Amino acid sequence: MRVLAVVCAMSVLGGCVMAEAPQAGAWKIERGYDRILGKPAGVALLNARSRNVRQQELRYPYDQLQLGSLQLTCFANAPVVRFEFNHRIGSNRTSRLSYRFDDNPGREAEARFLPPYKTVLIEDPGEVARFAEQLRKSSTLYVRVTSHLAGTSTVEFPLKGAALAIDAAYQSCPIELPSKSPSADARPDPLYFVPT
Repeated sequence: MRVLAVVCAMSVLGGCVMAEAPQAGAWKIERGYDRILGKPAGVALLNARSRNVRQQELRYPYDQLQLGSLQLTCFANAPVVRFEFNHRIGSNRTSRLSYRFDDNPGREAEARFLPPYKTVLIEDPGEVARFAEQLRKSSTLYVRVTSHLAGTSTVEFPLKGAALAIDAAYQSCPIELPSKSPSADARPDPLYFVPT
């Protein structure tokens, strides 16, 4: 009887541990502590299959999967969005990063490509804030990198659990939305204002 009670207690405790596992949907969430800054730190990672026909034909055997990952993290005490592929995607002068959440209009992002040109970063605070705001309330993200040299790379991410991932990844470098003064909101944009 005591053995049964111990086994039941262990299974209950094991259930608690599993419930606290740092995952939400397909996201892998790592929580830690930055000993330099003296505050909590986190990283959220999401993987999916990518596609680039040119790179598949040039560099990879047909049985090797092409993969892309989305990573949310802090760098230099600021939030960044990082896309990483296991194949070349392009360079700063010859490539563009675009993305689309669900059925919302697509957007070309201001981004920086890192050698050996398998990684691209969104670092601009306003761009990161815009990205994270849409990420929090969307169910899918489609990403396309177009390059003169490396061809077109695409990847689609299922976003279930994104809110938890954002909160964990940016806990030590919170996203600050660009502030607008009330008077600026009240004025029409002079580029699009048509007097009647």
